[in-house]
Amino acid sequence: MKKITLALSLVLSFQLHAFEETEMVTEAENIYVVDNQWEWSISVNQTNFDNSVGLYGIEDSALGFSVDVDYIKSHWITTLSASYLAYDDNWEFSQEVVGKGFGNRGDRSNETSDASGVLLGAAIGRIHFFGEASDVAIYGQLGADFMVYSERSIGFCDDCYSEDIDVDGGVFLKVGAVKDTDILNIGFHAKTYLSGDSIDTVFGISVGSTY
Repeated sequence: MKKITLALSLVLSFQLHAFEETEMVTEAENIYVVDNQWEWSISVNQTNFDNSVGLYGIEDSALGFSVDVDYIKSHWITTLSASYLAYDDNWEFSQEVVGKGFGNRGDRSNETSDASGVLLGAAIGRIHFFGEASDVAIYGQLGADFMVYSERSIGFCDDCYSEDIDVDGGVFLKVGAVKDTDILNIGFHAKTYLSGDSIDTVFGISVGSTY
């Protein structure tokens, strides 16, 4: 409950600041307003889980990779994202695999399983630009994601054994900052989950560009 209250307080504080800033807009600040702009970014993330994931044989953190597409209109930013999580697995298994593909018909090998998950998500919130060249931005978003795939399995094997790993998405609060270097946009972000039974926090760094 404390976590939810803190997150909502941060959202309300951010929106109040945005409202006050809008009321004080000057002619010079209008130059910094971005309208109908698309951006992309890729990020490396550290995802932290709660203790419940130990029941499924994975550690309480995972390395993640995300691809985000942002749409910015005025001071609003909307994001669509896809994330891959590579779990640190304690229950991996091995299985003999018989090759069936082109150039590997009948070859036998022992393969070891991997544990991973895929999240799809969306978020919306406010973004504000700062600096003489409006090359620094901070943003806050409220969003949600859901797990479309989460299992322990042997890759590229159609009839091998596999196990589901019960990791959920949920509603989250995301804050971040981005610096435009004229070549790439470099950013940092943090997410805290307000619902769901598995993911606790996410911290990441990103690179991207405008198109």
